Amino acid sequence: MASVSVDASQHVITHIQVNSADRRDSRNLLPIVDTTRDRLKGFGVAISNVVADAAGPPVRIQFR
Repeated sequence: MASVSVDASQHVITHIQVNSADRRDSRNLLPIVDTTRDRLKGFGVAISNVVADAAGPPVRIQFR
């Protein structure tokens, strides 16, 4: 299963991650958020909001 995080305000993909399909989506969300947060922290960008679609991707991450 592939998951994508997107800067919804700028329409930019910020992270793509492939996870095992045998895990629940809720178990995959935190690693995606953590990896995206850590990567963007290096650019001085902070996450302000996370929105996840219960039916599957996409995960929308908003920045400040």
